Amino acid sequence: RAHTRRRPPPSAELPPRPPSRRRVTGRKMSSDEGIKQLLAAEERSQEIVTKARKERAALLKKAEQQAEKEVEAYRAERQAQLDALNARNQDSSDSKTEVLEADTERQIREVQDMIAANKDNVVQMLNHAVFDVKIDDASSQKQ
Repeated sequence: RAHTRRRPPPSAELPPRPPSRRRVTGRKMSSDEGIKQLLAAEERSQEIVTKARKERAALLKKAEQQAEKEVEAYRAERQAQLDALNARNQDSSDSKTEVLEADTERQIREVQDMIAANKDNVVQMLNHAVFDVKIDDASSQKQ
């Protein structure tokens, strides 16, 4: 005798049917009621879409405002850094200017001191060159 497997009854093999999506009422839906329901559903969906668009616009505006605040904060920070750098360079420039002015004044004093120290010698040399002219005979020049 061959071994046969017993099969469960056909109703046990099939999964249970999902409940129907149709609303079961005791009467048939008229086409006017169906259209009204569709219009109401469309209106609700339009309200949802409108609300979502408004929320999106509000989020974008908020993000833009936040970004503007961050840009302003960054700009202020960079401006402060620039001002500090300019102040440091200005101090450096002022000190360099003071050093240059002091060096120029020192060089001017040195030249003036040299002039004062050698004035008499220079005047004497100029007088000697101008006033001590040797005049030779014209006959000696012809030779």
